[in-house]
Amino acid sequence: MTPTALLPLIRKYRNYAFFLLLILCSFGTIAGLLTTGAKAVDEQIIWIEHSETVVRKNQDLMPRIERMLASARGYALSGDRKFITGYTTAKAEVSDILADLAKLMQEIPGQEGRLAELQSYFIQYTKRLDAQESLPPAARKQMPAVTAEMLRDDMIRTNKDILLEAQKTLGEYRMKMSEQRTFNRQRLLIACLVASVLFMVINAWYLAARIGRDNAEKNLEESEDAFRLAIEGASDGFFEWNFARDRAFY
Repeated sequence: MTPTALLPLIRKYRNYAFFLLLILCSFGTIAGLLTTGAKAVDEQIIWIEHSETVVRKNQDLMPRIERMLASARGYALSGDRKFITGYTTAKAEVSDILADLAKLMQEIPGQEGRLAELQSYFIQYTKRLDAQESLPPAARKQMPAVTAEMLRDDMIRTNKDILLEAQKTLGEYRMKMSEQRTFNRQRLLIACLVASVLFMVINAWYLAARIGRDNAEKNLEESEDAFRLAIEGASDGFFEWNFARDRAFY
């Protein structure tokens, strides 16, 4: 098919092609907005889950610190080895929680210093309580508990500071996620409104062009009918001579 023969088809379907292209661009834009908005919300959700884990770990830490001291006191007073088992279990759980917090708080500014302070108190705390196990029963009972209690209080105070900061961060991330969702809805609504307006404008333009073409075709038919009647009434004729092909049409 020659380019000249394609021109009528192009003119006939160009409006449809333009309208289809507009639809594809509109849906592509809306899909892009949905994808980027969902990605931003997912990032906020990841940080919210991260902060919730930090809060949960800190909440689990305080009762285990108390259990360590209670078990050490029970062993000092009674000499019962079951208290050593409880102390060892609580000590291992606190150590594991501190290790998890160290991993979780690597990217949180301001919290690493508090965590390092908490770990330092924990080392002193465990050394103080571990020393009781090697002492004879009489010496264990006479060993003052003030230092251990002070270290426990320091650990609880530092842990509360970490917990408050983690809860504050969690609230900020939740607020950001809510704002991001609101922004996504507003952006999607604006995109839909703009697409609707474009559809209406293009549709009106297409209808106007279609009406204009129909009117032109109607006027052409009327002119042809008038010309035919005039030729028939005058009993005359006409011919067309194609010089390129050397043909004549009567």
